Amino acid sequence: MKTIWQWLAIAVLASGLISGSAAADPVADVPKGVASIKRDILAIYDGNEERGPDETRIHKFLEMPLNHLGYRVTYWDWKRGRPPADVTLQYAAVVTWFADKIPNGEAYFDWATWAARMKVRFVLFGAVGLEGGTREVAKINSLYNELGLEFISHYVSSTSDTKVVTKDSAVVEFEYKLPKPAPGYLVIRAKDPAVQSLMSIQDPELKNFGPVPTLIAATSPHGGYLAANYAIKYDPKSNRLSWFIDPIAFLSKALNAGPEPVADTTTRAGRRMYLSHIDGDGWNNTSDRLPLVNGVAPLAAETVLETLIAPFPDLPVSIGLISCDIDETLPSTPRAVDVGRRLYALPQVEVASHTHSHPYDWSFFEKYSRARELERMSPAPKTASPLVAKTGQKQDDLFDPFGAAKPPAGRPTGRSVTAYASGGALPRYKADKPFDLTTEVAGSLNAASALAPEGKRAKLYLWSGNTRPFEAALRATRQARVRNMNGGDTRYDRDFASLAYVRPLSRVAGRERQIFTPNSNEMIYTNDWKGPYNGFAKLRETFERTDAPRRLKPANLYYHMFSADQPAGIEAVRSHLIWARSQPLIPVAASRYAAIADDFFEVEFQRLDSQSWRVLKRGELQTVRFDSAADRAPDYAKSVGVLGHNHHNGALYIALDPAVGEPVIAVQAKGTKSRAHLVESRWDVRDLAVAECSVRFKAEGFGQGEMRWAGLKPGTWTIKVSRDGNGVSESSVAVDAAGNLTTRLEIDARSGAAIEMRCAG
Repeated sequence: MKTIWQWLAIAVLASGLISGSAAADPVADVPKGVASIKRDILAIYDGNEERGPDETRIHKFLEMPLNHLGYRVTYWDWKRGRPPADVTLQYAAVVTWFADKIPNGEAYFDWATWAARMKVRFVLFGAVGLEGGTREVAKINSLYNELGLEFISHYVSSTSDTKVVTKDSAVVEFEYKLPKPAPGYLVIRAKDPAVQSLMSIQDPELKNFGPVPTLIAATSPHGGYLAANYAIKYDPKSNRLSWFIDPIAFLSKALNAGPEPVADTTTRAGRRMYLSHIDGDGWNNTSDRLPLVNGVAPLAAETVLETLIAPFPDLPVSIGLISCDIDETLPSTPRAVDVGRRLYALPQVEVASHTHSHPYDWSFFEKYSRARELERMSPAPKTASPLVAKTGQKQDDLFDPFGAAKPPAGRPTGRSVTAYASGGALPRYKADKPFDLTTEVAGSLNAASALAPEGKRAKLYLWSGNTRPFEAALRATRQARVRNMNGGDTRYDRDFASLAYVRPLSRVAGRERQIFTPNSNEMIYTNDWKGPYNGFAKLRETFERTDAPRRLKPANLYYHMFSADQPAGIEAVRSHLIWARSQPLIPVAASRYAAIADDFFEVEFQRLDSQSWRVLKRGELQTVRFDSAADRAPDYAKSVGVLGHNHHNGALYIALDPAVGEPVIAVQAKGTKSRAHLVESRWDVRDLAVAECSVRFKAEGFGQGEMRWAGLKPGTWTIKVSRDGNGVSESSVAVDAAGNLTTRLEIDARSGAAIEMRCAG
């Protein structure tokens, strides 16, 4: 017989509220009396104003901060009516960001007031959702009073005399100062002394309302409030966005610091992850700017192989083939196939697909019509181009101040192509045959795998064009048993100096999920590959800004084969490879990152007591994080399946052992004596066994085995490395008086190794 919690979980899945492919009972293995920590946010939006979850302000600007705090976001269109009561109670909080009044606003306030009284937090951005007339004040305050706030039916439009009363500089004026005059505002006041004012203001116009200041940003034990026009500013002169508040700090306060621990997607084995992937666009391009090889201009893929991949065996890279580029009708096919085989034979190269015909506009193919496609093509389909066009690739919503979807950049230029668009952009690169989703996904994956050595198969599908796949396309990748990635296009540098340009982990389409890339590719930095061709060098700033003061993303080097068309493009990529080789990173295959991001949405935490948790269903996710925890460390005596820990930016990162299915994490005050543990490693570590004078584990990874250990017995230790039971190397190392060891194992661990460290006695 199922418990009430199991029935409620089934109701959530049946309702379609939780996106994802898994349909397993999410609490089947939870011990009696132990419930999972709530880490889900319900985002209510008005589908009349925002057409879908990925077009909402919440997705574009709040989902990343919520992901960083450990939350999963589920979207609910208010046009569907109120969410079921039992479903509502599963959420830690409700977040809204309305632009104006919403349909059936009074019904919304009835539901929201009930939910708030049932202890669901509410975080309110933007408009209240009703006009705020006299008749509606009581309805609005039925919800606002639950948050400790009071709505006064008054709007201040002339703010030249407005004065700041209180200001928490750790939260407000984050990326720009309060302008003069300030934006207009509704009069919202604190009704409960527990309300924390982050910014309050006063205006002589409000003298009839008494001396109590008006709240612009505030939090309470029941949620948070931010006035309309005080979240993100758009500057039309620079065409840039900036945050008035620090969204992560604000949400952390409004949500009482969020779930603990946090499922972390940036770090593994104590180090920030590094991944790289290449979209196959331009595979067959040649360039008159590069020297001939044996009298022949090299293909872009050949140049990438020789200059950017083969010289860096310590840095994995996933390469997505556009399978129509090895079409037997192309004169360049023998060379294209040959370089594909050479690339995929390299041990650091992961096989991936970048589609078959490279759709530019994925929505066009959701309800595909060949007749409609032919109408957009003039003349009719011809022989396929031997060269993939360098334009026509997506220009993401990065440059649109409010993130509206833009059409593809246009027709390919400068080369003969399959078909030209008449009066619009091409739906896809190669359209000589009708679109077929099976060919586009499973067929292209098989084509890429066919170029790889026996036993090596494609593990990743990389979206093309506008990178907005529809639900069935996403489902096809899951059915093909590969991960999917691309889209998002995070950029965070001096030119785009706002967290508004740092994207969330994913996008949902129906019940399926698309994983976003951690960073943008060179198209974004080079004006759609029109120049400057060294613009991609600016990616380094994003690497740095997304690591401090908060680690928001792993380091992702993402580019196209056509980067090899220009010497400056090659050098920009090469500079990042050299940087990655010099940094304390852990290189991983791109499919592994995609799996980690996927599993962020599956992992569950059970609180066992005030300082310990059990981790369930984590899959590939092997790091949990405690924020503002510089004074805490794991309690290894009470923990199970913990490899070690590291501190970064004041946060505590705990590395879990992949060999342990359901680890237990316990924390304690930092400085308490602990057993031997891993601090950081360039290699993945698993199967850790620790005794007083020995440490045994298995390791796998790229490059040399840089490692730091702590808690060891001081003195001389011996490190023995073996593979398949045969000794590979043996060396002696010194552990310092504090019990720390820094070492580097100069062996090939791509296929794994067993390592034993023993002290002298």
